[in-house]
Amino acid sequence: FVVFRNDRAFQPSQATYSVNSRVLSIKVQDVTNFENGEVIDIHLSPMTLEPDRNATRTCAYWKFLED
Repeated sequence: FVVFRNDRAFQPSQATYSVNSRVLSIKVQDVTNFENGEVIDIHLSPMTLEPDRNATRTCAYWKFLED
């Protein structure tokens, strides 16, 4: 997984990430089909606090492809 928490190219390493309106990119090599029972869990939750100064909320969507 690639998680950008700010505008810097190099991010600190962490085991668990919390993402707030930044770019989240996922690529699983060239895999398009998973074996039975294999899943990727992605948990999304809305922001419940007002954004910090100079921060804004943005709308996003996931586009799932048939192939």
